[in-house]
Amino acid sequence: MDCARQVKRSAFLGVIMAVALLGAGICAVSVQALGKTQDGCARLTEKLDLMPFINRKAHEQRGVLEAGDGVTLTLAPVKNSKNETQLTVRHRAKVAATLKTTYYFSACFCLEARQARYWVVEAYTGGAHCCFTHYYFCRPEAGKPVRALGQIDLGHAQEDDDWGNLSPGNIFCLQGQPYIRYFDTRFAAFGTCYARSHVMFFPVFYRLSPDGMPLSSRSFKEVYQREIQGLDQAITAAAGKLTSKPEKIGEIKTGDGDAVWDSRLSGDLAILLTARTIHYLAAREESRAWQTLKRDVGKYYRTDQGLEALKQNLLKIMAESPY
Repeated sequence: MDCARQVKRSAFLGVIMAVALLGAGICAVSVQALGKTQDGCARLTEKLDLMPFINRKAHEQRGVLEAGDGVTLTLAPVKNSKNETQLTVRHRAKVAATLKTTYYFSACFCLEARQARYWVVEAYTGGAHCCFTHYYFCRPEAGKPVRALGQIDLGHAQEDDDWGNLSPGNIFCLQGQPYIRYFDTRFAAFGTCYARSHVMFFPVFYRLSPDGMPLSSRSFKEVYQREIQGLDQAITAAAGKLTSKPEKIGEIKTGDGDAVWDSRLSGDLAILLTARTIHYLAAREESRAWQTLKRDVGKYYRTDQGLEALKQNLLKIMAESPY
């Protein structure tokens, strides 16, 4: 079915997942979306817009921006390269890093946590809902030089989506330590069009410190549990709309290269079952992931055709990178 027409049909998925994601942000006393700086947690102090430096007629981005605490960002087109932009990060006139993107730099986020200050530069490579990268810089304390911490590739993200922009709702505090939440988009357009695959994006967490940004998702078990609860509700709602049992969960293909991405899930229920399985895997509950998938395929479909192939594909994609 045409994906463009599916956006309206799957609107209820967005409502259910909005509730689930809201629940994830306030899921427990020990896990809080941040409002104020407390016990070393980070606070987003400012978002600096880099878009006004774009000259669309000249196809270039150029200018200098003061980013606070002696940090300046200098934007300039890359010589002899169409559309490419270079951004130089300086701290008190000393170069901390030089970045390049194939399109433009969209924003710089400023954060603080105790004595540390952080700058997050957002780059956009151009393309349909892809791709963004966040570059992190830190000044550990007053008088210390600014240095690069690392980068996080956001994958298939959009500027106006929660997983595309750093926002206060994506800053978490756990046991006095700040964490940044992103959404892993490795399953973008898996078995369906991009718009309907959002429900398969799962949260990942990075611990923010002057020493680095280690991936620390295992500490947020409760967040995954809340999202799975929301998916369970959506599955029940989707199953209630069935007038008869579909034959199978989808046309699932396996193999190398693009073969996996030629799979097609058979409707909203199949997408939701797949999304819940992905979230169980992200929560390191593999046994539960396969038990619930097998149980509900047997409950809602006439056959289990495609089930084993779907399992192989999900494991293959999850193994592509850490989470």
